[in-house]
Amino acid sequence: MGYAPIHEVSDDRNKRIKDFYWRLWFGDNEVLPEINLRETFTGPEVTIQANDIETFRSVVGNEGEAFKTARTDRVQAPMDFAIITGWQAIMKAIFPAAIDGDLLKLVHLSNGFRVLDGTEPLRAGDVCKSEARIVSVTNSDAGKIIKVKGFVTRDNVPLIEVVSSFLYRGRYSDFENTFEVVEEADYLVEVDSEAQVGVLQSKEWFEGDDETRPLQAGTGLIFQVKSEATYHNRTSFKAVYVSGNIFVRDQLKCLVKVGSVDFLQDDSCGNPVLAYLQYHGAQQSSPSLLPSEGYTMSKSDSTAFRTPVLDLRQPQPYSRESVLRGLRCSPRDNHQQDKFFQSFSKVPLVERSFAMSSTARAL
Repeated sequence: MGYAPIHEVSDDRNKRIKDFYWRLWFGDNEVLPEINLRETFTGPEVTIQANDIETFRSVVGNEGEAFKTARTDRVQAPMDFAIITGWQAIMKAIFPAAIDGDLLKLVHLSNGFRVLDGTEPLRAGDVCKSEARIVSVTNSDAGKIIKVKGFVTRDNVPLIEVVSSFLYRGRYSDFENTFEVVEEADYLVEVDSEAQVGVLQSKEWFEGDDETRPLQAGTGLIFQVKSEATYHNRTSFKAVYVSGNIFVRDQLKCLVKVGSVDFLQDDSCGNPVLAYLQYHGAQQSSPSLLPSEGYTMSKSDSTAFRTPVLDLRQPQPYSRESVLRGLRCSPRDNHQQDKFFQSFSKVPLVERSFAMSSTARAL
């Protein structure tokens, strides 16, 4: 045994690691607060700078003309620049005490971006805010998965939806802290016969808005519902709650509310409302393949990318900033101190998904 062997104090270990990263990311003098799983997290007001867009574009290799300061007076921000304006709100979601995980075993699973209909893209000079909520905490074979949904807003108007997923590696059995909230896709249910009308009206969760105007056969109903479930274990629910509204389209194709959905059941093995919609209805706005198998985006059969190599002696912005924010290294990284830390914390080398996702979107 060495002269001064490294040892770790295990009391409140997970909490102290979270407190360390909270101060690292949000300020040395900041104290980790008590965070509720269901609260809304907010980020600071951010003014988008043209040089920040240029740096981001350069680092991820995005050559779009709209994103270059030399090509336009008011440069536009790429869609995934939203992670920069909203990262503080999103990252707060991994800190609640009810998610009792080892932050050193956290890995990032995915990022998803969606520009909301009728909105203009982010541009230099915009003043933005962000907010986020945890939409699911689930236990899987790989560990505990946290899914976060957030929005970047401008003038209090949501512009871009950001969905991020994280994994606390390990084994977890604390199902009392697991839940899932899903905004289901819109479903169109055609009630073509009196029998189908009777089936729908027999459902305890169905409620019509106007009893003086009963539902008629030959009506197309659009269901917009949200499901929320808490878990007993991986296969059964402690409770299932489904709520939402039912619409028809008038002659101008506008939605007119004609009913509602309200369902709550304890100790359920499934979601009967969703089962009905999937069996009797058709999902609206579902992804569809392009005709003729799409189109080719590159000249060759495949396009290869390499993740950035980490060497703090060389000016590689993505790699340097990645490590200083406590993220993982690529197996090709050349930073021995970080590899020692990974060995001590028993964290395997992980490729940088942030870099690869940004590179793919840059196409």
